[in-house]
Amino acid sequence: MKSLLTITQALAIACCFTLAAHAQVGSGWTQVSFSERLEYETNDILNTISPPPASFTDNFLHYDNTGGVETFQLKTSASNRAEIRVNDDYSSGSREFQATIMVVSNTTTGECIHQVFNGSTGPYMLLRQNYLTATNFTVTVGGTLPSGDTGGVIFTNNYGTWFQLNTINSLVDGNTYIYYNQRLVWSGANPGGTFYTKYGSYGTHGNSNPAFIQFTNVVLYSGGTTNDPFAGTWEIQNLTSSKVLNQGGTLTNGSAITQWTEESSPNLEFTFIPTSNGYYQINSVKSGLDVAVQNAQTTNGAPLIQWSFGSAGNDQWKPVQNSNGSWTFYNLKSGDVLNNTGGSTANGTQYSQWSWLNSSNEEFNLISE
Repeated sequence: MKSLLTITQALAIACCFTLAAHAQVGSGWTQVSFSERLEYETNDILNTISPPPASFTDNFLHYDNTGGVETFQLKTSASNRAEIRVNDDYSSGSREFQATIMVVSNTTTGECIHQVFNGSTGPYMLLRQNYLTATNFTVTVGGTLPSGDTGGVIFTNNYGTWFQLNTINSLVDGNTYIYYNQRLVWSGANPGGTFYTKYGSYGTHGNSNPAFIQFTNVVLYSGGTTNDPFAGTWEIQNLTSSKVLNQGGTLTNGSAITQWTEESSPNLEFTFIPTSNGYYQINSVKSGLDVAVQNAQTTNGAPLIQWSFGSAGNDQWKPVQNSNGSWTFYNLKSGDVLNNTGGSTANGTQYSQWSWLNSSNEEFNLISE
């Protein structure tokens, strides 16, 4: 069911977030534990040890749990898996996975560090680490996502540096959320069904790229919620026209951001990805690209397009709530706001930026999908 994000809801959520002093993301979570098993693969044969041993090694891989640090190593290309499979199968409620992770060796690449499995369907969500430079690696999101394996790079980290990963999979609101160092970097609709959790090292590699990944502070929680008022998927509806933001169904940089009659379509759906200081990327569900001011212009009337996230600030927006409950979005680069050009009521009108004029052309309702 679609619903509007109101002032009361936003304030209530913000208050809960302020009071929550827990390491996990969100509130209302209860720490839970489950039996586990070590799954490892050599020469295409899957083996299981249940419960996981304190240490296991052979000619192909190594696993140990020493002093609260779990180490996963794939030593040759004959092994592509050393993972913990948590026996936490669930088909209702919500689950949060939290861990502190380090990719130790800069030869490690192409390895899944965390999976949310969709029962017998397969890995719904894969977080895969890939070599970027001798210093850095990237993490992408893929798997049997509803939109296909198109999540793209969601964060970059240094080899040999610990980072915190939190993933929330909610059967309550039907969405999955990924947080890097407690910052939301990806969200999307999940397919429903039964899920379970895996983490470690999983991925095909050559002998010159042995995997070496460590985990600590691995915790599972259940029953809570996220506290970002903009988490989830939204349609952005203009008050003047009652039409919603539209990216036209294209996957390419430079396509116009327009308005269209509200309907159920990924072309009209967006997620908010926090950056810093209250700003967000407004990210298209269809393309994975952001609403941006063309060529980083700072003048009134500059058109809006979709574009890959960059560093100019023209693709970051700060939501500010108005007294009538609507939202106005301020651009980081220009200070101007998201604007229905000329107060048009026609489908296909390309949106622009304009100075704040206290006009309904610049006010928007958020409709939850």
